[in-house]
Amino acid sequence: MKIRLLIPLLLGIALVLLTVPVRAQTPTPSPTTQPVPTGEVTGFIINRSPGGNIPESLSVMLHILDQNYNQLGMLHAQSQPDGSFLFEDAPLSPGMFYAGIADYQGATYYSQPVPYGGETSPNIELPIYESTDDLSQVRVDEMHVLFNFAQDGLEVSEIYLLSNLGDRTVTGTLTLDDGQPATVEFPLPAGADYVFFKPDSSDRFVKLADGFADKAPLVPGENSSQFMVSYLLPYNSQMSYSYTAPLVIGNIDFLLPAEEGMILNGPNLVGPEITTLQENSIYQVYSYKGLSAGQTVSFDFLGKPNIETGNGTDRSITKPAVPTFNWAIGIGGGVFGLAMIAVGVWKWRRTRDDDIDGGSDNESDKSRLNEVVIKIAQLDEALERNEIDAGEHQQRRVSLRQQAKAILDEKEADF
Repeated sequence: MKIRLLIPLLLGIALVLLTVPVRAQTPTPSPTTQPVPTGEVTGFIINRSPGGNIPESLSVMLHILDQNYNQLGMLHAQSQPDGSFLFEDAPLSPGMFYAGIADYQGATYYSQPVPYGGETSPNIELPIYESTDDLSQVRVDEMHVLFNFAQDGLEVSEIYLLSNLGDRTVTGTLTLDDGQPATVEFPLPAGADYVFFKPDSSDRFVKLADGFADKAPLVPGENSSQFMVSYLLPYNSQMSYSYTAPLVIGNIDFLLPAEEGMILNGPNLVGPEITTLQENSIYQVYSYKGLSAGQTVSFDFLGKPNIETGNGTDRSITKPAVPTFNWAIGIGGGVFGLAMIAVGVWKWRRTRDDDIDGGSDNESDKSRLNEVVIKIAQLDEALERNEIDAGEHQQRRVSLRQQAKAILDEKEADF
């Protein structure tokens, strides 16, 4: 099953490769000893929504990449009424790649990177979609919930992978109190505190009285949106967890460190099964399949965590007066740690599911992806420490995103 085989790579970048608005920057050519030949890069906009029209004109940004998907620069052009666009005097060298980006009706759309082989000029197909406020084609394919007990309370991290199975971009399904449109509303348990999101865009997520709203448009495609929300719950001796699905959910995995000596107890939970994930950490994994919108899954934590029995190390969280990036990524083992846990969950499920064909992971692809994920996490932390400015951070992050996307495309082609 091709979709499920792609989940490990999607989860590996779920927490760091989520859609980030791209702003125009001045092209910065890389140093070279010889002048790079220039030429034309053409392309066309295609509206993939049935009955959709081609806009009179759109601003199109061209990303120029080297063979390792490092960004070499950007150019800008306007599309014509027939959807065509042209970039003149673009650097053309065998091994370079070219990708187009455009905004339409509030959503950002990306083309596939097109290589230049040295003969035919690159020609880019840039898909766009019409918008709708109909949520009926949206579902949560995968959700992973990680629990971790600390002296300050129960840390919870929820990782979402959403798909839009329709042919229109979903946006504006609800209106917030301030009049802003949002796409999907998600629940949070009563008492949730120190709520953080990844990506941590201040414009995308809005905290509500009983949850939060995601304002990002949801473009058509499988696993077209991924994000994480982390929060802290007050600890008591009779802990429970309850979640009401805002959308159809294909599968939820609940992960609890085996070292806690606790179990989850609730109706229709499957498990526990034991799996070893990142850094040889051992987890109990419980699963719940097939929730309909409005359906609730709930369970109790039975037993006592190590912090209460006096076993284990001090895992308290120092709660800052103003939440910081470093504290946020600390919840659940860190952004990179969570991503690797999610990959580990998928690998465990792959060996468990009878309907998925065998076959070893491509170690080279995993190593390359892990390297990119680490670089992105380090880059984000460098920005938080003011070691680099926002412009450099954004340009380098886009380049890393393109590298990860190329690895995903290669992996998808293998399947």
